[in-house]
Amino acid sequence: MLVFNQKISRVILISMSIVLLPFTATAKQLSDSLVQYQWGSFPFTHSYPKVWYTNGNRLSPVAIVDSAIGSDNAPIHFGLYTDDVNDLKKVPAARTFNHLQYMIDTFHRNSIDEIGYIDNKLFTAYDLQDAGTYEGDSAGRTVLVISEPVLINGIMAKIVYKWEEKPAGEAIAKNDFNQFQAIVRSFRFTKVASASSVSSPCSTCTKDPAQLYLEGRVAYDNQDYQTAHGKFRFAAEAGLPDAQYDLGWMYRDKIVVGKKGEETQLFKNAFTGLSKIKNPDPETQFRLGRLLSEGIGTTKNIKTARAWFKKAAARGNVKAQHTLGLYSYEGKGVKKNVKDAFIRFKKSANQGYYLSEYIIGYMYVNGEGTKKNPIEGAAWLILAGKQNMKIAMDAQKVINLLSPIDLQSARARADVLLAGMTKVRK
Repeated sequence: MLVFNQKISRVILISMSIVLLPFTATAKQLSDSLVQYQWGSFPFTHSYPKVWYTNGNRLSPVAIVDSAIGSDNAPIHFGLYTDDVNDLKKVPAARTFNHLQYMIDTFHRNSIDEIGYIDNKLFTAYDLQDAGTYEGDSAGRTVLVISEPVLINGIMAKIVYKWEEKPAGEAIAKNDFNQFQAIVRSFRFTKVASASSVSSPCSTCTKDPAQLYLEGRVAYDNQDYQTAHGKFRFAAEAGLPDAQYDLGWMYRDKIVVGKKGEETQLFKNAFTGLSKIKNPDPETQFRLGRLLSEGIGTTKNIKTARAWFKKAAARGNVKAQHTLGLYSYEGKGVKKNVKDAFIRFKKSANQGYYLSEYIIGYMYVNGEGTKKNPIEGAAWLILAGKQNMKIAMDAQKVINLLSPIDLQSARARADVLLAGMTKVRK
């Protein structure tokens, strides 16, 4: 008998999460003789050793020399980046994020990104290798430490520290990576009497919270969890229940690290806000059902949760249909009925929902709720794997058992199934 409840729960978590390391790497302390530096009128400071050199937004343990290839010979660079080219004029030395994203995508090392808080702001550290300079000379190992989006002078920007092993392609004496880490950890936000406040942007932010939330959803779907976290948090602070819900799940699934007690309050606020929506759409109905089903942000109530799931499923919500399938399979709030579970999973799988594709694949393989059909099962697993790498790795165990002829048949069947999907798969 196929027991997939724990497996599916695992797949949901691993498909949504990244590993978290709250900046725990050991770093040397800064020198006792420090310089507190505030960049222009912007509301943040950092410390660096008094014996170091700076020319504004670059730091070095040796004198900074202009290089022939157009880049200052300094291991540490500091700047602001924005996605909006119209905002570049508002912040000196700001650049678009495209260049950094290219570096991350092209030169990423086989290491785990570090995600954690520095002075209550979320930062992510990306470890890169062989990142080239302007003329193509290797900068060696390069580390980017990038903030969540913050509101600075009325624009949304990311704060970036960049350390290069060989700036301008040249080695530098006393270029200590541990010292760089200590400088990053000295970062502090300060309150200034100007429009440069980095407190909650919702009181001054020109963007509508609903628009920020939608941008956060796009970032989340693209696995840019840092940007998603920042936009969700701003929208959540403005009282948007969908943002509170999504942010709560990011914390609960440990995609990012939240402050103590924040997750619980977010879910409470989300449930209260979602419950007040008149004529809720299918997604809202599903979210209410999920909170009630798990007793998160409200008292657990399986009967009411199932009623919300049924309403959402009737209006085409594939996650609700999938959840009703789990209820039938597990006998949760209803009599256990594997055949009914298969029917419900099949409905959401036919609409391209990868978790349902994954489950019915195994149900076909094991003959649960339907006639045993390994080729049909493999076809569904192939489809599910195209949407999720972790599932693809798991499904390969079944696919490897097929003969070459059966594998060819399964792939052909997967193409037919995909052509018949009633909705565009995401």
